[in-house]
Amino acid sequence: IDLIDSVKLKSRMKERFRKAGIAVAQGAVVRDIEAARLLIKKTGYPVVAKPDRGVGALNTNKISSDAELAAFYRSKPAVDYIMEEFVDGDIMSFDGLTDREGRIVFCTGHAYMAGIMETVNEDEHVYYCSFRDLPADLEAEGRKAVAAFDVRERFFHIEFFRTRKDGKIVALEVNMRPPGGYTTDMFNYANDIDIYRE
Repeated sequence: IDLIDSVKLKSRMKERFRKAGIAVAQGAVVRDIEAARLLIKKTGYPVVAKPDRGVGALNTNKISSDAELAAFYRSKPAVDYIMEEFVDGDIMSFDGLTDREGRIVFCTGHAYMAGIMETVNEDEHVYYCSFRDLPADLEAEGRKAVAAFDVRERFFHIEFFRTRKDGKIVALEVNMRPPGGYTTDMFNYANDIDIYRE
């Protein structure tokens, strides 16, 4: 169960990233407005609140003021939420496939042209492209994450921010599945392979 929780609960993902030496946004599970206020004293506004057990950016909120915080807690669903500092950065992913020993047999990365939270909340289209040359720092942090989560005999889709201020890599979340949409076809066309056969 602990292994499942480590890839389903965003708070557990954050712990595992930290143990592997991968930077994460400062945050915590906040069960009430008092806990949220204590966190915000450390991080300042804005913050992002999202279900601890959730898929993508569903029910994710950017909160920028005390009034927005109060409104969020008035309508918050009865599930645990994780709140974290807002990271001003561009979304990137490290994607690929491992064998039964956990060795990466294929990897690539993608740059997203908008944040997933904004795409979901504003009902926008998402578009992204494959890196022609995988950035070395993204690959290094991605490989550390694959090892930390002991990914074996499956696809992985690991999301990171590259901060706009200083270009640092900050982990967002892991998904033990292929990336969505037509990305597996992008794997094939960009690399002249058959990922389905792999």
